[in-house]
Amino acid sequence: MAFKTSDGSIIHAPPDALSKALDETFVDSASLAPNSLRRAVVIELPTGVEWLHKATGDEDSRMLFVRQASFDLVGLISAHYRKKKAGVVVMCASHLPLFCQWLIVDSSGTPGIGKSWLANLLLLWASQENNKINVIFESVQKDVLYIFEAGQDDVVRIGRPRMRDYWPFQDDPNTLYIFDAGGKREPLDIEAFTVCLSSPNEQQYGQFAKKDTVEMLMMPPWEWDEVAAIAPFAAASFPDVAPAKVLNILDQRYSEVGGVLRTLFAGEDKYLNKVSAMKAALTALSDEQIRLIQLKDQQWQFMPNDLFVLRPAPPAYDWRSCSVDLASDSLKKQLPNAPQGARVDALIRNIATTVQSR
Repeated sequence: MAFKTSDGSIIHAPPDALSKALDETFVDSASLAPNSLRRAVVIELPTGVEWLHKATGDEDSRMLFVRQASFDLVGLISAHYRKKKAGVVVMCASHLPLFCQWLIVDSSGTPGIGKSWLANLLLLWASQENNKINVIFESVQKDVLYIFEAGQDDVVRIGRPRMRDYWPFQDDPNTLYIFDAGGKREPLDIEAFTVCLSSPNEQQYGQFAKKDTVEMLMMPPWEWDEVAAIAPFAAASFPDVAPAKVLNILDQRYSEVGGVLRTLFAGEDKYLNKVSAMKAALTALSDEQIRLIQLKDQQWQFMPNDLFVLRPAPPAYDWRSCSVDLASDSLKKQLPNAPQGARVDALIRNIATTVQSR
């Protein structure tokens, strides 16, 4: 099933041949051991077929980097779908202040964590021959809606969808509604099974999450072996580096900034600025900042964004499974010599207790 726009300009979703090949890849996440091998694969579409979020015509628009956590999350989502629940919210943020700034309007997801890739993977799951699921895909950023009808090759594209009184399949609880959140807009209150891919901004999911059967899941940062698995495809991001040395560069970067893909693959100047800012932020962390975070109302806006990371663990990927840590090995090595090192270490332990008790 190869979807394309009604004018025939772009094919958006994968053909059946790919989904059949991946039937065995969607694991039952409940069977995963906590220390099971984390990995990543690259799903490459045939020439002329592009993934929905990368419909640019470039060579890499046919590539989808999928890590084990994304497969696990799709497994959890599909289980909730089969149980006829209202839907799920997947929090696409691993940086702690982003996660905790519930009422900060400009809070956003962690760039490069894989929100759009997860949306494409959900499309792939829905397109499997044995599922026969109709899909509503809404992108807030682009203000557009796509209707994928099971068994049909064409997709209906609707601009400014919230101006419409009715969407096809919205009253069918077997329909999959993928909501790529943004701004202050929540998913539409319809009967379809809803997957809200959101930042920590509660204005993107708050009312929806109050439904009794809505589950809250979290997307973790990339682990090193997941990054290493896709390293052979990273050469284009380092045009001045011999392909054989790309893995070494990524290894070094991972130790400095941790598992945020967009930073790992950034240009040299942008990357160095990020490293410098992270190290300076840890050194400059003041007693006053720590005091404000430890207050009852936890004023996270006073904490530098890139210092701490949340790691929700399989198989649950929820608050209770989260560990809290400094974002990279480099920061951990710097901590003992930082002016507030001991207090930051204690703060991490306190934060972990708070997060896991949500």
